[in-house]
Amino acid sequence: MKVGVKLHHHQRSKGPIDTFQIKRSPYSADYRQGCKILQAIRLHNHRPSQACLLHLATFVTRSWEEDSNPDKVDDVYNFMNHLLNTTGMKDKSPHVSLDESIQLYCSRSSPVPTVCPSLTLLFAVRYIERLKQSYGNVKGTNGCSRRLILIAYIMAAKFIHSNLKFIIDTNLPPMKGYATSSLANQQRSPSPAASTLCPDPHLSVSLPVSPPLSPLPSSSSKQQPELTDPTQYHYFHSGKAASPHDDYFRHTNPHHDSQPTKNPSSPSPPSTDDSMPSLSSMCSHFNYRIWRMENEFLHFLNEDLNVPDCLRLIEWAKQVGTVMV
Repeated sequence: MKVGVKLHHHQRSKGPIDTFQIKRSPYSADYRQGCKILQAIRLHNHRPSQACLLHLATFVTRSWEEDSNPDKVDDVYNFMNHLLNTTGMKDKSPHVSLDESIQLYCSRSSPVPTVCPSLTLLFAVRYIERLKQSYGNVKGTNGCSRRLILIAYIMAAKFIHSNLKFIIDTNLPPMKGYATSSLANQQRSPSPAASTLCPDPHLSVSLPVSPPLSPLPSSSSKQQPELTDPTQYHYFHSGKAASPHDDYFRHTNPHHDSQPTKNPSSPSPPSTDDSMPSLSSMCSHFNYRIWRMENEFLHFLNEDLNVPDCLRLIEWAKQVGTVMV
């Protein structure tokens, strides 16, 4: 007689006892990951350089679009700027410290607006890179780059919010003097980078920087069978709009297609067009569609959203901004 208690996934074993596996949520918090995210926010609490954003936009567009022309690169570049402009916490001010903003962010139930839109975008591109590594030969239809960025950004915001809430005590009074004392300690410290960049002994500044570049498909990756055909999923469908809201990833400017071709090496200034919907409005109008695409994306990532190299990712973003300027 076999003994077992069924929780979620039942795996039949050859022995006398059945084994059972509890399915873990992809947004489950981890203490080490939460500490790394918090440290990354403190190290990179500013907007990425425009050169870095252009590099990310070019990578995503060339990886997934069949025709990655300069107009599409510029469109994705403006969409990234739009996310950074509209998804940050509006209550930030010079009188509110970063720790107070983080504590307020963790006391909320919604991951958007986020306290760290820059880190959220870097996490999102990391997820898109991992998806490309699994399906190196797959290309999408027109507009799939923006759809991928949107869904990956939502997933990254949820993951960061969950991990920060796990380690931040929102019941404690905010430490208003932390910013001043922290700055003074950094000025007295002989080598602040050595004590902040690598809290994990497995991570080292001597390791090569891992930029989000799509690797060439190897022979082993070709032999690995795909779980399913990703081209049948919503990222790669160019939605045929039946209403102005159906094509929810396209710019609604009627003169958009008549604009002259832009050189991606000289991007236009970040778009400030009010006609581009905010992330919250897109989620509210298309909650079910976004929910489906989110679950499909999680399926292709094996429901693993951990970014163990987030500190190196921050350093890479800084280096790209320095080299390309």
